[in-house]
Amino acid sequence: MGINFLSMLERPVAFQRVFVDVTGCANAALLLSQIHYWHPRTGNGDWFHKTADEWRDEIGLTKRELETARRTLVNLGVIEYRRAGMPAKPYYRLDADRLNAILASIYHARNADSSYAENAEQDSRNTQNMSREKRAAKRAETTAETTTTFANAQVVPPAKPVSRKSPLPDGFAPSDAHRHLADELQVTLSYEFDKFRDYHVAKRSLFVDWDAALRNWLRNAAQFSQRRMPSGQPSMNVADRRANTIAELTGKSRGDQHARTVDAEYQRV
Repeated sequence: MGINFLSMLERPVAFQRVFVDVTGCANAALLLSQIHYWHPRTGNGDWFHKTADEWRDEIGLTKRELETARRTLVNLGVIEYRRAGMPAKPYYRLDADRLNAILASIYHARNADSSYAENAEQDSRNTQNMSREKRAAKRAETTAETTTTFANAQVVPPAKPVSRKSPLPDGFAPSDAHRHLADELQVTLSYEFDKFRDYHVAKRSLFVDWDAALRNWLRNAAQFSQRRMPSGQPSMNVADRRANTIAELTGKSRGDQHARTVDAEYQRV
């Protein structure tokens, strides 16, 4: 007898069918089901890290399918997604309150449809034994009642997405995109990042997107540096700015520094 491969299957993935109604997409519902599975296992709904390869091993989604499904869930507001660390890693968190609000809307809508169907079926059975004239009168009455019911029905609007702000994450560091932006703006990334981190830690700032906050900080630093330069003077590169900063801190001009460097080189020769 051959090998029974069915007995070798791994633990099945729990798929919540109602999540298809929430997302309108089977792949997004599958991803949401697995995030919902990990939610109580991450320490009261904390962020958890999972790579694209790990998602593929668990639920079989390709990288493109994962990105599309993740974008759908983020737009609905039922999950939060960010990249943090060095190198940057993907982190996920379920917004249980938002998901519960959407499920409540679906539940109320289904109950309303079910009650209307039951009433219509009961009316149909009652009218079978009526005369032609009574059936006509009943149909007119039912039409009027139905119109009034729909006119007075209260539609439960879906809850608005909640943008959850958070303090500066532990281990947050500049990404490659930040380095490219700093080079383009000609600002010193390490110097600006130290100021950025100290400022927001001291202020206890909260942001939805810390990557965007750092990008804005770098742009503002470049604009501030340009405003400090005299009119008509060409912009300085990073090395020039660093030399000026050292001169300001020591109270000595760059010309004095250069002269001392030349003298030192002369004495060495």
